[in-house]
Amino acid sequence: MISQHTLNITSRWVSYLGLLASVIYLLAQGDLFATVMPGFPTWELAGLVGSTLWLVWLLILGVQFRRLNEIAVQKA
Repeated sequence: MISQHTLNITSRWVSYLGLLASVIYLLAQGDLFATVMPGFPTWELAGLVGSTLWLVWLLILGVQFRRLNEIAVQKA
């Protein structure tokens, strides 16, 4: 299996940031479960923190892709 690290597309920390953001954002879904299952544990800030981290991750990933494009154009 070819991974993104084998291809050197992104840094390892960017991948972990994306995973962290998605896990925290998944915790935000606990609010939906709490509406039908009283007493389901929720974290009030999960939606805000998860969405903000996802946005930061997306911006960092976009910058890295732009840099890869510039390097590819210079080599061509």
